[in-house]
Amino acid sequence: MITKQILKAKRKLTLFIILNLISTCIVYSQKLMPYFGISYTTTSLDLESGQFQNNKQDFLYGMVAGIGVEVPLSKKMFIHSGLQYIQKGSFVSLYYNNDIRLAESNRLRINYIEMPLLFGYTFKSFKNNRVYLRTGFNFGYFANGKSKISYFYDPKNGTPPVNSNVEFPVKVETLYETKNNETYYIQRKRDIGLHIGGGIAINEKFSIDVGYTFGLTENRNIGQNVSNRVLQLSIAAPIQVVDSETEKFFVAETDGSNLKKSRRKIGEIYVGFSAGKSITLFSGSEVDFQLESNGQKKPYLEKNEFYTSAFHFKYEVFNYLFAKSGIHYIRKGSKIVNNSFKYPLDATYDYLAMPILLGIQPFNYSNTKFLNLSVEVGFTGNFEINSNDENLTKGLLPGYPVTKRDFILSKQIGYNAEVKIYKNLALYFNYTEFKDLRPLFRRVDDVNFTYTISTSGELMSAGILVNL
Repeated sequence: MITKQILKAKRKLTLFIILNLISTCIVYSQKLMPYFGISYTTTSLDLESGQFQNNKQDFLYGMVAGIGVEVPLSKKMFIHSGLQYIQKGSFVSLYYNNDIRLAESNRLRINYIEMPLLFGYTFKSFKNNRVYLRTGFNFGYFANGKSKISYFYDPKNGTPPVNSNVEFPVKVETLYETKNNETYYIQRKRDIGLHIGGGIAINEKFSIDVGYTFGLTENRNIGQNVSNRVLQLSIAAPIQVVDSETEKFFVAETDGSNLKKSRRKIGEIYVGFSAGKSITLFSGSEVDFQLESNGQKKPYLEKNEFYTSAFHFKYEVFNYLFAKSGIHYIRKGSKIVNNSFKYPLDATYDYLAMPILLGIQPFNYSNTKFLNLSVEVGFTGNFEINSNDENLTKGLLPGYPVTKRDFILSKQIGYNAEVKIYKNLALYFNYTEFKDLRPLFRRVDDVNFTYTISTSGELMSAGILVNL
């Protein structure tokens, strides 16, 4: 009960931070950009495997509309955010012709409300036109949906063929079960995607944008875990929301000019190093299965503790908002003790990790002189450089397929404290919690049941930061 309350509190805190970051973007934005366009969507469904070999998946057109904001970080860099309505989904059809003829299709449309959080870079400017790239994450929330199923059945025995079209509403359930014949269920309300795109702004009067979103959330399980894939094209018409004097003052702050009205230079850069300890733990259906085995003693899961180190790069947009990245070394792993299997779960993985984080610091050097307290959220790409997982990759039962990912994306939330000890030097303390977004290990048994392993954990570190 207490654990569920803690998880709910963490989710609320993460949502609060994201909303604060986006509202900050709106407050400091110079332009509002209403836009409208089309989405060209499909899913990650693999049609080359198992029960899906006779299927065909086509793209589905949809609509996207919203309003965006831009916050300049420098003459070429900016943050883009806002709110948008987008239609996602897919069109899957099956045709089978043997003793009978059977054709079935499902036109699934799922609608989301999304909040993009993207970093942009203008790499080409000419006259009043500019060409730019944007990348970051889209945070979506399920709004509604509809599933239209068309069915044709011909028994070829003289009986008249059956042809029908049925529409179902889409609802969300944690377990993928069709509880009745009038509802189509998905498993996740949230939909997070990695976005990359760009566009051209013409005369600063309108812009044309194109982007691709790679879904990271597995929101359905139909024998495979399925996530969204979206290509979108839109046209925006920027609206200036600040006068020339305000814009002049803001740009001067962004460029770090010395202004009497500004108590602190904007656009500060910090670099640093830290070291500490990581504590990680496996979870998932494979772990649960092995913990249920009977041995002489009751099996239990043992955490993995190891040292971690990192180089940090921090960019302060202004006093209360920052972006952070770097390179981290971390070892993840866990093992089960006292189970009866020939190859009990026992594995460790070494990663080079690259985080992309955004944070807020309500207490900073502009109002405390010597102390920075902040909270940060974001995602980390983990690239495997070494592993010790012979027991794991052999498989619980020889002959059953085992797959392992060498790249894992994880989400994280961190808490920082910086104490200034000299002009440009500060002590740095960090506590971070993370959880993988996708399983690193997957095994399928003879009845197509999938066993998975994911990693979660915490980091505690200390080091120094230098203001360049």
